[in-house]
Amino acid sequence: MYQINYTVFKEQNYGKIINVSSMYGVLAPDFSIYKDCPQFLNPPHYGAAKAGVIQLTKYYASYLGGYNINVNTVTPGPFPSLGVQENLNFVEELKKKTVLGRIGFPEDLAGIFTFLVSDAANYVTGQNFIIDGGWTIK
Repeated sequence: MYQINYTVFKEQNYGKIINVSSMYGVLAPDFSIYKDCPQFLNPPHYGAAKAGVIQLTKYYASYLGGYNINVNTVTPGPFPSLGVQENLNFVEELKKKTVLGRIGFPEDLAGIFTFLVSDAANYVTGQNFIIDGGWTIK
């Protein structure tokens, strides 16, 4: 784990910190989609660590808010790497789990990061933004 050096932010009385978690930090895996591809299943400590990132965000948002420092989390859903995408059957299983019927692509995350670093998000802190094509609402 890295340590955030927020001294500069505190000195300038302004800053934006964005942590990255995972949907498996907010829900357990659906093990049925991994039955034919167990190599893609993350170990249990992965989800625990990602849940910790969300709590760490809340902690630092509370701690640093008085210095006008915003701290938020972006929590991606199914954004498989190019190597994983070569397994078309597994990707189909991922797609079925989303409301939008597709996996995520890096450009699907651009908007939330752009928003969170912008002045439009100056009053947003301690939040967890789940970008998952609707997976976690099912």
